[in-house]
Amino acid sequence: MTREVVTAGEEATLGDLAELIEKHGIKRIPIVRDGQLVGVVSRADLLEALLSREPEGSILQPTDKALRQAVVDALKMRAWSSKWPTNVFANDGVIHLWGFVEGDDVRKAYRVAAENVPGVRLVKSHLRSLPPP
Repeated sequence: MTREVVTAGEEATLGDLAELIEKHGIKRIPIVRDGQLVGVVSRADLLEALLSREPEGSILQPTDKALRQAVVDALKMRAWSSKWPTNVFANDGVIHLWGFVEGDDVRKAYRVAAENVPGVRLVKSHLRSLPPP
């Protein structure tokens, strides 16, 4: 039996609990509320909780430079590509498309092509459709 019991409050995070277990070399932590025992968290409980968490984002999120290049590659050499220059910018997984295109259908095609590139979180199209000649 341990004389000085290490406890945690019910507001403790998984990180807090893991740190306590590691620091004190213990296997379980009693969880208390107002000095009363309300539960016990074990190392196995922590492992199960960590393994049950969904990732918050792509583990291998491409850099903005790589993402921009992937979008540029997806847009070039398409039959519907604009004959006018278009610019692609990437910032934290958000793609910005700038330039002029031949109509609303082409503008939509640019957006869809960019949205289908892995790693793109959002596409903001600033493309403008040129009126027909």
